[in-house]
Parts: sequence; structure tokens; C-alpha cells
Amino acid sequence: MNNITGDNAFLQIIGHRGVPCLAPENTLSSFRHAVSMNLTHAECDVRMTVDGQLVLMHDATVNRTTDGRGRVSRLSLSEIKQLDCGSWFDREFAGEEVPTLQQLFDAISGKLHAVVEIKEVCRQDLATKAVVGLIQKLNLTRMVSLTSFYWPVLIRAKQIEPDIETQALVILQKDNAGQNRQQSGLIKYRDIEELLADERLRWADMVCPNADAVDESVVNRLQQEGFLVRVWGAHTDCRHELCRLMRCGIDGMTADHPGFVKSVWEDFKAQTS
Repeated sequence: MNNITGDNAFLQIIGHRGVPCLAPENTLSSFRHAVSMNLTHAECDVRMTVDGQLVLMHDATVNRTTDGRGRVSRLSLSEIKQLDCGSWFDREFAGEEVPTLQQLFDAISGKLHAVVEIKEVCRQDLATKAVVGLIQKLNLTRMVSLTSFYWPVLIRAKQIEPDIETQALVILQKDNAGQNRQQSGLIKYRDIEELLADERLRWADMVCPNADAVDESVVNRLQQEGFLVRVWGAHTDCRHELCRLMRCGIDGMTADHPGFVKSVWEDFKAQTS
């Protein structure tokens, strides 16, 4: 389903919300940049409108990335489609619309593997059913991965479609109380051993820890258990941080600056070969 080798010979560079350093995040323009850069994977965020439509939006509100205001969950698709989600980035993108998930799939079909993060909290089950149902309808099971910070999303997705790849977005933070994590379904742990002891891990195909908590021992431990490791939250315009993560042997990362990551990776391979 993916082309990571796990032997540090290949790094999966995932455009984060498309290519947000070149175009407004989670827009079709942003994903077209990912295609033109020959990326293999790109990540997007999905939320559900009040009328049950799936749109690309990271935040719970439209305030930051459009000229409108309000919670996505309280706006209809037609109301969201009237918003400009490009001018805040650059006037070159004025008039850009918030795309639906189907519009994204139509635009990148056969060109990119989509990594879809389901952002819903209150309507997780409904959103997960809708996303997986759309993937099945379009016969894209092998071209889409689902990712989440919440176990219920990944578990429900696998129950509906066992063949879909699930990626667990893990928060490693030493001062968290285990009881709260168990109750909320949040994928949040003190350390890797606590994560590996959670039986729900069987519902994940890939483990995605926060970059600032990753070292070589963390990566090795996860890979020994058969998991590919891709990190989130890395400062992908920082050569020092990228080299540190590459030395740890990670298999992939989401990247706001995928072009820079590509160049650092090529240099890293040349120096370590």
C-alpha cells in the first residue's frame, strides 16, 4: 500500500495539507503543487458541515483560512462554498473555494496517495462512516490512508473496511495521566512501551509520533514491532532537525516544505551511502 522500505533507503515525504508553503493549505491549488513536485503522498484534514458534507478544513472554524466566520459544523456546504479561502495567503489565490473531499479525490486520482485526517470529535463515527463510504464508492481503498489522534476513528474505519490503511497519530508526553487518555480515546502516552501495551494498537498499520519525542530508540522499538514510523510536527524548514530525524531512521514525515525536505534527504543519502 505504500513504498516505504523501512531500511532508511527511502523517505516518504507527505505534503502537509498539500504544499502550504506555496499555496493556501487544504486547497486544490495546494495539492496541484504536490502533484507538480512529484510527491507520492499528500495529507488533508476533513470536517463535516451541518448538512453532512465532507470539506477540507483543519480548524473547527473557518475564521483563520477564509474570509468568513463560524464553526464548520454549523455551516452548510453552500455557505462554505461562498467563502474565499485563498486571499489570506496571497491575492494570486483570490476566489479559491473550500473543496469537498470528493473534489480532492477527483483532482488527484491516480496522481497522489491521499492521507486523510478526520478532525471531527463530536461526530467522529458519522464522519468516519462518511469518509470510508466515499472511499469505497470511488474504489480508492488502496490509494487513501486514514489518520487520526483518536482510537475510535481508526477502529471504526477498520471495522467498515479492513483493507484501508490506518495511521495512528501518537502524542508522546511524559506528564499525561493514563486514565484520561483511556476515557477520551486520545492516542496519547507517556512513552513507547505504554503505547505498545495498548491492545488497540492492533487497529493501526502505521505509528506516527510527534517529532520532538522521537529518538533512535523510539524508532527502533516501533520498527522491531513491525510498524513503519512517520513523524508529525517536524520543523521541515530546519536542516538540523531534519538530519536528526533522518539519522533516527524514520520512514516518513508530513512536511510543510516538502521541496526542502527532498533536497536535505538527497544530501543525507549521499553523505551516508
